[in-house]
Amino acid sequence: MFAAAALYFVRLLVSATHQFSELDYSQYYVYALAMRRGLNPYSTDLTALAGKLHLALQWKQATYTPTFILCFEPLTLFSPRAGFWIWMSTNIGLLFLTLFLLLKDEFDMRSGAFLLAMAILYAPVASHLILSQTQILILFLLVLAMHWLSEEKELAAGGALALAVLLRAFPLILTGYLVVCRKWRVLFYMGLGVVAGLGITFALLGVARSLAFFRLIVPLSEQLNRTRNASLAAFIYHLFWLAGAISPQLELLRYGVVLIAYIAIIALTVHATAKNNAEIGKADRAFSLWVVLMLLITPTAWFHYEVLLLLPFALLATAANRAEASFRATWLGLLGFGLTNISERLSNHMSGVVAYYLMTTMAVWVILAYLSSYFLLTDECQHSDSYM
Repeated sequence: MFAAAALYFVRLLVSATHQFSELDYSQYYVYALAMRRGLNPYSTDLTALAGKLHLALQWKQATYTPTFILCFEPLTLFSPRAGFWIWMSTNIGLLFLTLFLLLKDEFDMRSGAFLLAMAILYAPVASHLILSQTQILILFLLVLAMHWLSEEKELAAGGALALAVLLRAFPLILTGYLVVCRKWRVLFYMGLGVVAGLGITFALLGVARSLAFFRLIVPLSEQLNRTRNASLAAFIYHLFWLAGAISPQLELLRYGVVLIAYIAIIALTVHATAKNNAEIGKADRAFSLWVVLMLLITPTAWFHYEVLLLLPFALLATAANRAEASFRATWLGLLGFGLTNISERLSNHMSGVVAYYLMTTMAVWVILAYLSSYFLLTDECQHSDSYM
């Protein structure tokens, strides 16, 4: 199986050869080049610049954090093609390093190779690499933070979380985990890191250009009608869309349902974390539950964001290997993992209503991953009842 996964991965990289001019890498390059040339990419129409470089552009203005654009600027010293391969090589290296960190202590060579093959074949990984996205970098930082938290390296853990927030903003949700677990020092170092990072960004890019990003947060969060959005809010939106034309009353009801769903899932996560986090060996599981929650409550969480689910899936595999995973935690995790792959591949080869429904129910597979992580944390598993 590992050989088949390796061949698939090589084929995936070959297919990406001409992706340097396509989304999403092309956008990062245009944003960063505009910033390096002294323009404000959040208010300037970048269509002409993208056209001169023959690079695709979906949004006319930048949509990423100023710190991310600042960190991407060095790649614009190279041609778009050369910068693309530096970026892709970095992503691939971080992917394998992350998987190594997750699997190295628990599995022999054969089992580790099998799990590595499963990760390579995971559909969101392919989507991520084709789009040259950023979530592998965030996954790497979250895995580092999780390990450093377990080793009580508070400064390092806070720094990793701060960098994740500065680069992509939505990991700010993980402050909830730190508060519930009363990891005040880590929270302090994380806040200090964010303030320091913003200070450096403001100093190098200017306050006005940096703050211009924040006026885009609302429009970036209002993409619930788009397919392949795996957030809970988007899923609820599409359920209401099935009812037909949305009246003002129905729209108000939808907002109410989203609010209730958010309150319920956050309360469930807080309760499970507060009750179980202090138990030996469960801190990592609580952290991974918050990672899945982060995906569900982030308003815009595209399919490739599900790369982040490699973290809870790896913890599930580790627990199953130790005979510490309950039957329902194991099978819900396997079901979520399998259906994610199946639905993506079916939607790529189908059209019409069926493909639309497959692409608008992405949140269901994330919900299965959440339930798996929840039961992995909360179930008192006896070796005799566990699977594997």
